[in-house]
Amino acid sequence: MAKSLTDLRKKIKPEVQLAARAKAVAIISEMCLAELRNARDLNQATVAKRLEVTQSDISKIESCPDLLLSTLGNISRLLVVN
Repeated sequence: MAKSLTDLRKKIKPEVQLAARAKAVAIISEMCLAELRNARDLNQATVAKRLEVTQSDISKIESCPDLLLSTLGNISRLLVVN
């Protein structure tokens, strides 16, 4: 009988889970916004619609090296949390 993911996770030591989460966060933090968007299988138009901006705004944001922290926060919440 196949075991559920929840059952398997319960068997993993908490320190191993924390280490895995930290590694995942480190990998995500090194990704540029376009890579993160692509990893979530989203296109610029979809992200733009969710943020209520235009697709060209998303293109500009992805190519801008100095974003406002609030803008970066909004985008990262959309791409990482959802």
